[in-house]
Amino acid sequence: MDGGEVVTYAGAGKFKKILLSICREKRRISWFNSAYDKACAGKCDAIIIPTATYRYLRTLRNSKLRESPIPVYFIFHGINPHEQPKFEKQARLCEMYKKIRLKIITLRNDFQNSGLTNIDLIEPPVFKPKDLPVNKHIIFTPPITIGFFGQFRKEKNLEFFLQAFSRANFSVSVKLIVQGATAKPEDGELFDSITKKYQHYENITFLHKNLIGIEWQKALLNVDAIMIPYAAERYRYHWGAMLFTAIGFYKPVLSSPELNPEVLKKYKVGMVVDTSSVENFTRQLEVFYK
Repeated sequence: MDGGEVVTYAGAGKFKKILLSICREKRRISWFNSAYDKACAGKCDAIIIPTATYRYLRTLRNSKLRESPIPVYFIFHGINPHEQPKFEKQARLCEMYKKIRLKIITLRNDFQNSGLTNIDLIEPPVFKPKDLPVNKHIIFTPPITIGFFGQFRKEKNLEFFLQAFSRANFSVSVKLIVQGATAKPEDGELFDSITKKYQHYENITFLHKNLIGIEWQKALLNVDAIMIPYAAERYRYHWGAMLFTAIGFYKPVLSSPELNPEVLKKYKVGMVVDTSSVENFTRQLEVFYK
């Protein structure tokens, strides 16, 4: 799209963020106008905005894309209660634009009383390995390897998990692989500090790097189970990509109670982590592979 480079908030202070947010809005309008021009030129049959927020709908109304001659699909990765009123306000203002469709990835129905006619609720996608075969027969053979993967953020409760793992008395050999893909400097610093704290444990391996393509697939397929202790309330409303990756790779999970509880309630794909105390979680880890 024409309109300029992506604007990030990395390293910006409070006042600079305000200026950058204005710049972001202008860039989005330019991108949307560019998409509209390409649609009118017959260069595409549909337009997909894969990761949207309610702010994108405000941008849409200030751009030419609102009058798109082809379908435009905005994908929302869940809407939490705090944002829902803002989302519904913007969605209602967009109902007059008949080519605009709002797709919300969710396992819930929090919009049955909204009266909105331009939204659709869709289930999260399951991710499968593209280049390597999957073993659908789950058999634990020592040494057991547990993996913690994905983008690292403080809310993912990694240190709680490490405290429990380092205290556990396993009856068989158990290894842990911890990947930390970090997007913000503060997240990188926190991950490095946690690594230093636990790096003396011989059965814990830390990877402070992105895993892409076949390297990512191999890393997931080479573990026996995946740990997802994401202790954040927003995961009740925003689907967990690692959970649906684990399902596609046929890996059982240890999951926090906040992470898409509908899944473990309906399907036997793992167990819910007891986050009430490190001691209780330690006991869970000791018997998980059984």
